[in-house]
Amino acid sequence: MVLFNGSILTAKKDSFETNIIKFKQLNIDLKDLQADTIIFPKLQETSTHDLTMCLMGRNFNITNCKEGTKKEIVTTLNRRLVLPLYIPIIALLCSFLLIENKRQKKRFINQYSVFTISFLVLLYAELIIRYTGLSKIISLIFLTTPLLLILFLYFLLIYQTSRDITSK
Repeated sequence: MVLFNGSILTAKKDSFETNIIKFKQLNIDLKDLQADTIIFPKLQETSTHDLTMCLMGRNFNITNCKEGTKKEIVTTLNRRLVLPLYIPIIALLCSFLLIENKRQKKRFINQYSVFTISFLVLLYAELIIRYTGLSKIISLIFLTTPLLLILFLYFLLIYQTSRDITSK
């Protein structure tokens, strides 16, 4: 590494004395130093395709594909592929706020219940995703929950809106 036109300041702890070294050019040899940098890419930086191939047993010289990392790979893949399915659940829950209520008090309760249920869904998703690599049952539950909730909330929303339309 080469530095041009600079200065180095050093200060001693026990005194208020400062030494200044000025230079026009400074050559520093860094080849004998070891860095604390990460040489291999992290699991989160590995592509989804490579992680899927590793999980299927077709690892083509993937650095993160070791037997001990299978649980973390499952968790990472669930975070990338299944967790976005929870976003439509929150959207469907929020769409219940669009349904018109006759009484203002009931609307107030509806707002807080939608917020609470949405928060609990997000909390559930974040808590259970940590354990998806431990058990296939937990992974299956994590995968089927958003699909079932989307269907349930969609049909409930259709029922509520049709009931609201017929009552007018």
